[in-house]
Amino acid sequence: GEYVSPYLQRRLRDYEEVRQKQLSRQALDALIAATLDDAKAAGHGPVGQINLATQAVLKSQPEIGALDALEAVEKVRRKIIDETP
Repeated sequence: GEYVSPYLQRRLRDYEEVRQKQLSRQALDALIAATLDDAKAAGHGPVGQINLATQAVLKSQPEIGALDALEAVEKVRRKIIDETP
């Protein structure tokens, strides 16, 4: 048979599935931002803020691995830093 790229064989997602994923990502980003803010207000340094936010991600979405949770926290943290005047 002819070779067909695995990319072309992937399952297509419908609009609702994509929208739900975007909404859940927005909710996760909001959770991370709030946790970082609360941790900073409580006097935690950057490492403590990151640890608390990563723990919050893992608690809210246990199916996410620790490295993925940390990556999500770092992404939100960088965005917050970039937006700060």
